[in-house]
Amino acid sequence: MKKIFLTFLILIIPFIGNATTMLINGDGTSAAGGGYATPAHVQSNSGVGTGPVTTSGNATSGNTIVVWISGLSTLADVSLSGCNVSSWTGETQVSPTSGLVYGRWYHGITTGGACSITFTEGISDPGWSVYEISGLATSSSDQLVNGEVYFDGTWETAVATTTLANEALLCGWGDGSADPEVSYASGWGNTTLQNTHAHGTALKIVSSTGTYTCGGTDNTSGTYGGTSLITLKAAAL
Repeated sequence: MKKIFLTFLILIIPFIGNATTMLINGDGTSAAGGGYATPAHVQSNSGVGTGPVTTSGNATSGNTIVVWISGLSTLADVSLSGCNVSSWTGETQVSPTSGLVYGRWYHGITTGGACSITFTEGISDPGWSVYEISGLATSSSDQLVNGEVYFDGTWETAVATTTLANEALLCGWGDGSADPEVSYASGWGNTTLQNTHAHGTALKIVSSTGTYTCGGTDNTSGTYGGTSLITLKAAAL
């Protein structure tokens, strides 16, 4: 009888250990899982006018659509619809104390397919840029930093500190001058630019926490404008 009981304990102990490991994590991942996805640029596009805002190709389900809009009137009451996004998040707008240029970031999760986005309110002289980014959390806004800058020389007022190793940073700006010659600081890429409208964006994927600057240089003496840096967290694996 004792032999049978000991054999039963030897057989069941490994299974108890495995079950305990799964419960420790508490997030549906095994001990070998965890971590965060690496965000990646899928596609981007830009344009001028009342829209619609469109991507160059179909969007993929689960990816994040990020839109930057700039114009000569307030964007506080402007919302978006379309691109198979059920809920758009509109961040705080850039509202410079000098000059006329406003800017605002919007983002949402798409279910995929053709991507066409419309504005729900009128905007004076609007311009837009749109990104599709993979690997982001479904509720991903980390930090938004708006700053007023004079686009003549270095512009570095938008600074953010990330909280996750893997995040996507997007820099958006609008300027009151025509045809600015903008170059970005190291590490920024996937840029969009509408020279005649004087607005643009850039993307930076980071893999370590730290403090990052949205900035670069403008080689054209211009008027006051606004710049905005948004950081978006990666999805948990």
